[in-house]
Amino acid sequence: MNQDYSFLTADIEVNTLRQGNDILYKLKCYTNQPCQARPAKRYRIIESIKTGDFTILKLEQLDTLQLTTDPFPLTRYAVHVIKISDNKQLGYLTLRSGLTRQELDAYQTDFSALREMFFFTYFSVTYLKELSTLKTVTTKAEAQSILDYFKSGNFNSLIETYKKAGVPDMYGSGLVGELVSRSCIAKGYNPLGAGPAIEELLKQ
Repeated sequence: MNQDYSFLTADIEVNTLRQGNDILYKLKCYTNQPCQARPAKRYRIIESIKTGDFTILKLEQLDTLQLTTDPFPLTRYAVHVIKISDNKQLGYLTLRSGLTRQELDAYQTDFSALREMFFFTYFSVTYLKELSTLKTVTTKAEAQSILDYFKSGNFNSLIETYKKAGVPDMYGSGLVGELVSRSCIAKGYNPLGAGPAIEELLKQ
């Protein structure tokens, strides 16, 4: 990755990916303040395998686990997948986690199955700047129009793919963030920070 890519949650958090040589960083950022100075997670890229639109990353998590008797567990390895769309966005998915090094080395990816998987959309820095020029959600009517699009059935196929994939996503919060961003862009609104704004406007 030659620039940062960010996933917009349904609240004020922004999850950002940054690569520095063979280290992949996950940063916790916010719509209303800078990113935290310390990365939320750090991974060493052991192997990168590219086939078509997909790049498989075999990773070792470098962060120690706090408040545990095993701060550097044997199961600290994972397989993540990047799906390159264009320089505006990419798809990102944790395919496997909690692996030992032996399991990681033996892991084989079914590339054909990846085309049926659900990927969270991460926007590039340059594209987020472009999206920021779109109009901001400021009225209840605008918020309602986005919610109506959200519920209209446009995402039924995507939601089914998400369900079948068994994506690790606590309370479905990632899916909500994904659909809010897609709905905003489809309706011509800036998705950055739109989730909280829509929620507040619909309370009026």
